[in-house]
Amino acid sequence: MSFLKALFGSKEENPEKKEKEEAAKKFNILKYDGVKALGMGQFEYAIRCFEAALGIQEDLEIRDYLSRALMNSNELEGAFQQLQKLADVQPDNQDILIRMAHVAYMQEDYSTMAETCRKVIDLNHEAQTDNQQGNGSLPLSCYLYAKAFLGMDETVKAIDMLTQAIEKDETYGDAYLLRGETLLALDDIERAEKDAEWLMEHTTDNEDVLMLKARIENAKDNDREALILLDEVIDLNPFNTNALQQRSEIKEKNGDITGAENDRQRIQEINPATESEDLEKKMNDVYKSANPLA
Repeated sequence: MSFLKALFGSKEENPEKKEKEEAAKKFNILKYDGVKALGMGQFEYAIRCFEAALGIQEDLEIRDYLSRALMNSNELEGAFQQLQKLADVQPDNQDILIRMAHVAYMQEDYSTMAETCRKVIDLNHEAQTDNQQGNGSLPLSCYLYAKAFLGMDETVKAIDMLTQAIEKDETYGDAYLLRGETLLALDDIERAEKDAEWLMEHTTDNEDVLMLKARIENAKDNDREALILLDEVIDLNPFNTNALQQRSEIKEKNGDITGAENDRQRIQEINPATESEDLEKKMNDVYKSANPLA
């Protein structure tokens, strides 16, 4: 019998081999379904697929997908944990660290965000020391580091970090914008205006840039110029309540009571629950609200 089995082969199946094949098949199905669900915005189902796949076997790509699904589901702690596991395996992967900084920002965990950005900056400096090129993440890491400093009320350090970001990339519009808004919040109108002027020269129809310039003109008591800019902002985005609020205040200041009331009514139509003090707070904190996820 042994001779015949060796000669013609055995029809008996290997249970262990069959089990591995079934597990691999299930893993691939779960991965495919999870990626498809992630692409369709079905994040809850994608999470279930990815977690089940990881229960079958460890896979860094699946953990990457899972972190994205969790992030889109606003399960930020879980997303950060998945990214941390990736970073533990690939500590020099700057893209993972940048994503960790984004998640920490969404969690308002500014100290962790700052620590993560510092790691990216150090990795870039080490690469330069070894006569290697970084992966181009240095300006972005400086920018995110600045946002972390702002979250911790370290304004001077934030401005310095934004300046470093601009030095690394002279076309970094977001860094100019955030620095200009931060300087204006400190009443450093002259320096804020320089950033605004650069932005005005290098951008077109950007409501954030126009809003910054309008706020600067308002701070300089140039009401006519401020109103022209605010009109442009509102033409671009009729739902910009900050622009409507500031325009109503300037109109009232200049005796246009009807125009000011019309703007306030428009604000109430957009957001009936909005109170004037909330709007003022948003205007004062606007430089903290920029979003980096692309």
